[in-house]
Amino acid sequence: DSPLVDVVNMSERLAIPYAIVPVGGAQLRPWNAEALPSTYLLDPNGRVVWSVRGAVDEDTLDKAIAAARAHAGA
Repeated sequence: DSPLVDVVNMSERLAIPYAIVPVGGAQLRPWNAEALPSTYLLDPNGRVVWSVRGAVDEDTLDKAIAAARAHAGA
């Protein structure tokens, strides 16, 4: 197995309800991603509305999603 396969298998096993997108090299530059893991929330237009470098727990991510949705509905 590879690290990507391990992550995909874990996300399926744990039924993680968030999209897991593998990135590397050229994809990291536009996002200014300097650390992995990095987590980004995007608006419907693809703009970053929230991000964090390093690990993030479920509660923090759920709160960030709720805040982004509330802001989008404002």
